[in-house]
Amino acid sequence: MKQFLMLLLLSGLLSGLVGCSGDDDEPLVECPSPSFLSGLITQVEAIQKEILLLEAQLPNSQGADRTALLNNINQAKEREESLKDELLNYRHCL
Repeated sequence: MKQFLMLLLLSGLLSGLVGCSGDDDEPLVECPSPSFLSGLITQVEAIQKEILLLEAQLPNSQGADRTALLNNINQAKEREESLKDELLNYRHCL
């Protein structure tokens, strides 16, 4: 149920972010299996949790530890954006 709700939420977000023009309604890629899409959403959720955990450690970090945390946060955010971009390719499937 949680994944279904997340799928609906992402579907709404993605359709709001990327509108379709009248000339551009053709899907760019074929729809993958629902389990594949669910896996992408699960990965996004896991990365979001990872980012929250890393950010929670920032107030107590200093020096090299803080730099490493910030690097890890940036890398996680890049992975999250990459997965969201991939989900955008399948917005017509959601």
